[in-house]
Amino acid sequence: MKENLLKFINRTGGIKCASKFLNTSPNNIYRWLRGERAYPYSLCIEIAKKMNMNIWKMLNNEQIKSMTSNNYCRIRQRISEEEFNILAWILADGNMGGKNNDITISQQNRKALEKLAILIENNFQTNNITHFNRDRSNWKLDIANRGIKYYFNLRYNIPLDRKCNKIRVPLKLYNSSKNAKLAFLAVSIEADGTFSFYRRIKKSGKMYIVPRVTFASNSLEFLKRCTNIT
Repeated sequence: MKENLLKFINRTGGIKCASKFLNTSPNNIYRWLRGERAYPYSLCIEIAKKMNMNIWKMLNNEQIKSMTSNNYCRIRQRISEEEFNILAWILADGNMGGKNNDITISQQNRKALEKLAILIENNFQTNNITHFNRDRSNWKLDIANRGIKYYFNLRYNIPLDRKCNKIRVPLKLYNSSKNAKLAFLAVSIEADGTFSFYRRIKKSGKMYIVPRVTFASNSLEFLKRCTNIT
């Protein structure tokens, strides 16, 4: 990222011109060059556009954050199976919290959320950003990192407000590995699904016990796309 920032500065005519283009102070640019601060999304987006680069390739293994917060996270160009697992939890039982609040995920099973909290901190290489609270009869996991929230908003187009019927299966999932697809589906079922069995009787009179998986969502489009994952 530092190399791309230097190219951007040279292309725009120096640090003063670059600071005007990015609507920030020259001191901030010096701090980013010295590695004293994580790169904010707004900076990365503008540089990627100007340099005509894939933003996720440019940010591979970089520390990034929201412009209005010091919470950083490390992201990678390749999307891991663990990240698809986290993504499924946010889509199924999560709330992005609008512009000023944390991501929250509600579940009756606290142990499932405890495993998820560890997964989040390991995947994004951050510490002490997850907190547990009671939400009536459920447990609520708060992810107090705006960098992660805006990452999911930008990369997967998850709305920052109430998602309800707006959620979709990310197109990137269709080109991922079989294990990533299974990880996504497993969480979708665990969050809002059930396993059951029903009897099927053939004309011959022979009876079969058939397993069935069902899960629910407010988004019909989400359910339709889930049927095409495998």
